[in-house]
Amino acid sequence: MENPHESAAVAEAVVPLTFPFTRSGYRHVLLARGERWCVVERTWIEDGCPHLPYYEIVQLRVRVATFWRGRLTPAHEAYPPVAAWGREGWSEPTLIHAHRRWARLRATRQDLPSWDTFGLVEDREAFRAWKEGRPPRGEASAPTLGILADTTPASSCPFIDDVQPEVPPA
Repeated sequence: MENPHESAAVAEAVVPLTFPFTRSGYRHVLLARGERWCVVERTWIEDGCPHLPYYEIVQLRVRVATFWRGRLTPAHEAYPPVAAWGREGWSEPTLIHAHRRWARLRATRQDLPSWDTFGLVEDREAFRAWKEGRPPRGEASAPTLGILADTTPASSCPFIDDVQPEVPPA
Protein backbone atom coordinates (compact mmCIF):
# COMPACT_ATOMS: atom_id res chain seq x y z
CA MET A 1 0.00 0.00 0.00
CA GLU A 2 1.43 3.36 -1.03
CA ASN A 3 1.79 6.10 1.54
CA PRO A 4 0.10 9.27 0.17
CA HIS A 5 2.60 11.45 2.00
CA GLU A 6 5.46 9.61 0.33
CA SER A 7 3.99 10.27 -3.12
CA ALA A 8 3.82 14.00 -2.45
CA ALA A 9 7.38 14.06 -1.18
CA VAL A 10 8.84 12.33 -4.23
CA ALA A 11 8.61 15.53 -6.25
CA GLU A 12 10.59 17.37 -3.55
CA ALA A 13 14.28 17.02 -2.86
CA VAL A 14 14.46 14.39 -0.13
CA VAL A 15 17.19 14.59 2.50
CA PRO A 16 18.64 11.07 2.92
CA LEU A 17 18.97 9.53 6.36
CA THR A 18 22.59 9.95 7.41
CA PHE A 19 24.50 7.07 8.98
CA PRO A 20 26.00 6.44 11.45
CA PHE A 21 23.79 8.04 14.06
CA THR A 22 23.09 7.62 17.76
CA ARG A 23 19.58 7.72 19.18
CA SER A 24 18.24 6.66 22.58
CA GLY A 25 21.57 5.12 23.62
CA TYR A 26 21.97 3.03 20.44
CA ARG A 27 24.53 3.46 17.68
CA HIS A 28 23.14 2.77 14.19
CA VAL A 29 25.62 1.84 11.46
CA LEU A 30 24.52 1.28 7.86
CA LEU A 31 25.86 -2.03 6.54
CA ALA A 32 23.98 -2.22 3.24
CA ARG A 33 21.36 -0.34 1.28
CA GLY A 34 19.17 -1.10 -1.73
CA GLU A 35 16.86 1.80 -2.64
CA ARG A 36 14.85 2.45 0.55
CA TRP A 37 15.74 -0.91 2.15
CA CYS A 38 18.62 -0.95 4.64
CA VAL A 39 20.52 -3.42 6.78
CA VAL A 40 21.60 -1.59 9.93
CA GLU A 41 23.77 -2.70 12.83
CA ARG A 42 22.28 -1.38 16.10
CA THR A 43 24.40 -1.54 19.27
CA TRP A 44 23.72 -0.34 22.81
CA ILE A 45 26.52 2.08 23.73
CA GLU A 46 24.99 4.17 26.52
CA ASP A 47 26.80 2.40 29.39
CA GLY A 48 30.18 2.22 27.63
CA CYS A 49 30.40 -1.57 27.99
CA PRO A 50 30.67 -3.89 24.99
CA HIS A 51 27.35 -5.32 23.84
CA LEU A 52 26.29 -7.66 21.08
CA PRO A 53 24.78 -5.75 18.17
CA TYR A 54 21.39 -6.39 16.67
CA TYR A 55 20.71 -6.14 12.98
CA GLU A 56 17.75 -4.25 11.66
CA ILE A 57 16.13 -4.55 8.28
CA VAL A 58 14.20 -1.38 7.62
CA GLN A 59 12.24 0.11 4.77
CA LEU A 60 12.83 3.82 5.07
CA ARG A 61 9.89 6.15 4.68
CA VAL A 62 9.85 9.57 3.13
CA ARG A 63 8.42 12.30 5.34
CA VAL A 64 6.99 15.33 3.56
CA ALA A 65 8.32 18.80 4.29
CA THR A 66 6.61 20.50 7.20
CA PHE A 67 6.50 24.01 8.53
CA TRP A 68 5.97 24.18 12.28
CA ARG A 69 6.40 27.17 14.58
CA GLY A 70 8.32 29.12 11.99
CA ARG A 71 10.73 26.28 11.24
CA LEU A 72 10.89 24.36 7.97
CA THR A 73 11.76 20.67 8.07
CA PRO A 74 12.51 19.51 4.52
CA ALA A 75 11.27 16.24 3.10
CA HIS A 76 13.48 13.52 4.52
CA GLU A 77 13.98 9.79 4.94
CA ALA A 78 13.06 8.29 8.30
CA TYR A 79 12.76 4.97 10.07
CA PRO A 80 9.26 3.51 10.08
CA PRO A 81 7.20 4.29 13.20
CA VAL A 82 6.95 1.72 15.99
CA ALA A 83 3.42 0.82 14.86
CA ALA A 84 4.83 -0.32 11.48
CA TRP A 85 7.49 -2.59 13.01
CA GLY A 86 6.93 -6.11 11.74
CA ARG A 87 5.76 -4.76 8.37
CA GLU A 88 8.47 -2.21 7.51
CA GLY A 89 11.17 -2.98 10.08
CA TRP A 90 12.58 -6.03 11.86
CA SER A 91 15.29 -6.63 14.47
CA GLU A 92 17.37 -9.78 14.33
CA PRO A 93 20.01 -10.97 16.82
CA THR A 94 22.72 -11.83 14.26
CA LEU A 95 23.62 -11.12 10.66
CA ILE A 96 22.78 -14.74 9.86
CA HIS A 97 19.24 -14.19 11.21
CA ALA A 98 18.99 -10.93 9.23
CA HIS A 99 19.99 -12.78 6.05
CA ARG A 100 17.26 -15.38 6.68
CA ARG A 101 14.69 -12.61 7.27
CA TRP A 102 15.79 -10.86 4.07
CA ALA A 103 15.29 -14.10 2.10
CA ARG A 104 11.75 -14.52 3.51
CA LEU A 105 10.91 -10.90 2.69
CA ARG A 106 12.40 -11.14 -0.79
CA ALA A 107 10.05 -14.02 -1.58
CA THR A 108 7.08 -11.63 -1.39
CA ARG A 109 8.61 -8.20 -2.11
CA GLN A 110 9.97 -7.59 -5.56
CA ASP A 111 11.81 -4.38 -4.61
CA LEU A 112 14.45 -6.10 -2.46
CA PRO A 113 17.81 -6.70 -4.13
CA SER A 114 19.67 -9.96 -3.67
CA TRP A 115 21.51 -10.22 -0.33
CA ASP A 116 24.60 -11.31 -2.27
CA THR A 117 24.89 -7.87 -3.90
CA PHE A 118 25.75 -6.40 -0.48
CA GLY A 119 28.89 -8.47 0.11
CA LEU A 120 28.06 -8.93 3.81
CA VAL A 121 29.94 -11.79 5.44
CA GLU A 122 27.93 -13.99 7.77
CA ASP A 123 29.98 -14.02 10.94
CA ARG A 124 29.89 -17.54 12.41
CA GLU A 125 31.76 -16.42 15.55
CA ALA A 126 29.14 -13.74 16.22
CA PHE A 127 26.43 -16.38 15.78
CA ARG A 128 28.16 -18.68 18.30
CA ALA A 129 28.60 -15.74 20.68
CA TRP A 130 24.90 -14.91 20.39
CA LYS A 131 23.98 -18.53 21.20
CA GLU A 132 26.31 -18.43 24.22
CA GLY A 133 25.22 -14.95 25.33
CA ARG A 134 28.69 -13.42 25.20
CA PRO A 135 30.55 -10.80 23.15
CA PRO A 136 32.28 -12.27 20.11
CA ARG A 137 36.01 -12.81 20.26
CA GLY A 138 38.16 -10.79 17.90
CA GLU A 139 36.76 -8.45 15.30
CA ALA A 140 33.12 -8.20 14.33
CA SER A 141 32.17 -8.94 10.72
CA ALA A 142 31.11 -5.35 10.19
CA PRO A 143 32.96 -2.31 11.47
CA THR A 144 31.28 -0.93 14.54
CA LEU A 145 31.96 1.52 17.29
CA GLY A 146 29.69 -0.23 19.74
CA ILE A 147 30.87 -3.79 19.95
CA LEU A 148 34.13 -4.49 21.71
CA ALA A 149 34.63 -0.77 22.35
CA ASP A 150 36.94 -0.33 25.29
CA THR A 151 35.76 3.07 26.46
CA THR A 152 34.96 2.03 30.05
CA PRO A 153 37.28 0.42 32.59
CA ALA A 154 36.76 -3.34 32.82
CA SER A 155 35.78 -3.03 36.48
CA SER A 156 32.57 -1.23 35.47
CA CYS A 157 31.68 -3.97 32.94
CA PRO A 158 31.35 -7.07 35.14
CA PHE A 159 31.27 -9.68 32.38
CA ILE A 160 34.22 -8.38 30.36
CA ASP A 161 36.81 -10.21 32.49
CA ASP A 162 35.00 -13.51 31.84
CA VAL A 163 35.71 -13.44 28.09
CA GLN A 164 38.75 -15.56 27.29
CA PRO A 165 40.52 -15.49 23.94
CA GLU A 166 39.71 -18.44 21.72
CA VAL A 167 42.60 -20.87 21.41
CA PRO A 168 42.67 -22.75 18.11
CA PRO A 169 42.93 -26.53 18.42
CA ALA A 170 46.48 -27.86 18.09
